[in-house]
Amino acid sequence: MVSTTFYWLLNMSLAASAAGLAILLVRRIPGVPRFAVYSLWGIVLLRLVVPVSVAYRYSLMGLIASLTSPTVVPVGEGSFTNMIQAANAYGPVHYRTPALTQVFAVASVVWLAGAVLAWTAMAATYLAASRQLRDAVRVDGNLYRSVRVDSPCVVGLLRPRIVVPEGMEGEALEWALHHERIHLRRRDNVTRAVALAVCGLHWFNPLVWLFLKAFFQDMESACDAGVLKGRSEPERRAYARALLDCADSRRRLPVPAFGGGTVRRRIALLLAYRPYAFAALLGFSALWAAIAVALLANPPA
Repeated sequence: MVSTTFYWLLNMSLAASAAGLAILLVRRIPGVPRFAVYSLWGIVLLRLVVPVSVAYRYSLMGLIASLTSPTVVPVGEGSFTNMIQAANAYGPVHYRTPALTQVFAVASVVWLAGAVLAWTAMAATYLAASRQLRDAVRVDGNLYRSVRVDSPCVVGLLRPRIVVPEGMEGEALEWALHHERIHLRRRDNVTRAVALAVCGLHWFNPLVWLFLKAFFQDMESACDAGVLKGRSEPERRAYARALLDCADSRRRLPVPAFGGGTVRRRIALLLAYRPYAFAALLGFSALWAAIAVALLANPPA
């Protein structure tokens, strides 16, 4: 059972890798709205956790299938792309040779042990950060102050708190709070936890960790764009100064902070930010839908 699960998981990881590499190219296109790029990472998440997808000929997996001829396993109205092709039957998996059976049996045990270890390390990191912030002083609502942080951050999963450094005041604090409250409104703390858990499941794939880093960068950039919506040029520059001030601080705790991520890239994007006309938004929406279908669909059986 574990071997069969790992076989399908490995196929899912390969399909997600193809989608993620395509998104890395899309995110380099100038002018594409940051939230659109950020939301595309949801396709990689689906690829990593859902084995079956809709069947559509004109898709990235369809192109790969035309080049590599992987086996396409029909499942209801959808299909599953079998890129490894190491078995003669798939319900459950019966491998082509005894040697492959042994290899996948050993590999599946290693995979499961690695996943448990990764999840344990993530949970321990979360608990350690929460423990160190137990003495944070409540200011108002879910806003706290602590001497243990150097940059505003959101801490917690079920009952998230915004924790700001002791002594941080003025305009920089106001901009940081705008940013962190958008994270809370979008439930980015939950999204981040899910992304980490899924990466723990696919710990063996180095591309997944590269995608996670890019995803977190795009999450921050999308949040920056949310703060800047409707803002003037002087306000955008003031926000950039606040971000730069927080970027100089040290990270004492392993939590996502206002000054985290690739700050130079974030500042370049927010200074280049411009509101989009309605026609442009329609065009980007159509482009997003086409990319989403192309990355999410499997070739027909």
